[in-house]
Amino acid sequence: MKKKLKPKCLICKKKTSLFFIKKKQPTKIYPCPSSIKFKKKNLKIFICFHCRHLFQHPIPTKKQIKSYYTEDQNYYTSLVQNPQLGENIEKEKVDFIKRIISKIPYKPSLVEIGGFDGYLIYKLKKLLKKSLYIDPNLKGTKIAKKYKIQSINKYLNKILSKKLKGQFDIVVSRHVIEHVGNLKEFVNQMCLLLKPNGTLIVETPSQNTIIQKKLTRVFILQHIHYFSEYSLIKIFQKLKFHKKKTLKENSVIMAFKNSPKGSNKSPMKKIKFNKFSDYKKSIKNYEKNLNNKIKNLNKIIKKKPEKNIWIYGASAQINDLFTVYNFKKNLIKGIIDGDKKKVKYRIPVCKDIPIYFLKKLKKVKNDTIIIATNSKDDALKTLNKYHHKGIRHVL
Repeated sequence: MKKKLKPKCLICKKKTSLFFIKKKQPTKIYPCPSSIKFKKKNLKIFICFHCRHLFQHPIPTKKQIKSYYTEDQNYYTSLVQNPQLGENIEKEKVDFIKRIISKIPYKPSLVEIGGFDGYLIYKLKKLLKKSLYIDPNLKGTKIAKKYKIQSINKYLNKILSKKLKGQFDIVVSRHVIEHVGNLKEFVNQMCLLLKPNGTLIVETPSQNTIIQKKLTRVFILQHIHYFSEYSLIKIFQKLKFHKKKTLKENSVIMAFKNSPKGSNKSPMKKIKFNKFSDYKKSIKNYEKNLNNKIKNLNKIIKKKPEKNIWIYGASAQINDLFTVYNFKKNLIKGIIDGDKKKVKYRIPVCKDIPIYFLKKLKKVKNDTIIIATNSKDDALKTLNKYHHKGIRHVL
């Protein structure tokens, strides 16, 4: 019997090690009609210590990646239409980009690659001379066009990047790069859009935060990559590192400058990173610390078994309660969410658990609530507003 070979790193092609396994992951993770069909697959994450990169193996097929944009995003919440449902999360990144724009002595041109409904351009439009939004999701681009945002309903490709070559002062891509199979091709196409001395801004889940907080929810079949700051700078080494910020929603946003050739020959030497030994130690402790986190949650739930258990936030994070924390579905009374539309939907992995609108909180004051949303601060404020007195646990 042949021994299965470990995959080579997707960035440097060197040897890797198995980092984490999530069994029976659903191929659909967002709230959607209960009639939607999905499969379950084991998810294996490997690590390259050489460039500090985590990645999924085997890589999803092009068909699977395409389905993410054409199907899953149809059930996203549009912040252009419903800013009250998460606008606060976007403020940090909008402010980050505003500061970059403020340093440019004229109104710049900006293109965003991905972004669902063009929310970022909608918020920045008054500061820009020219803007363009490129996304393969038809629903998102229709919303963008309704709000007079110039849009192209396509994937960024060679033909499009050559057509738009050198036209933009700022290129932004948020939560796209982690889904891309061919990194080199995608990076080159984005860089092609930049003017000389232009700025490229990329946002992606922060590997450092994932490890520190013992997070598991970002490990999904839809994500191919989990970048460290080290591996991000490595793939953008043709550009000059400019600035970065770790965001509250557990992602990192980084800016790079399109400098003249030869001005950035050794970018890795100019930035301070944790020692390799410290990085390796944090990776080693991840599983141990996660197991302790799982035990603590189960202890909290068992404190008052006579009380009902609710989930606040109809999000993809709920999957982990059943695939990582080993919860029984009958433990959960229901899911509460601030988006009325989701009441008609179900979380694919647990279709029998109903979703209720926010006002349900009035009747669950003393029950246990597990907070499963990126808007943690808003969730806690809302629970206080409804005078919730029971146990709260942030997943």
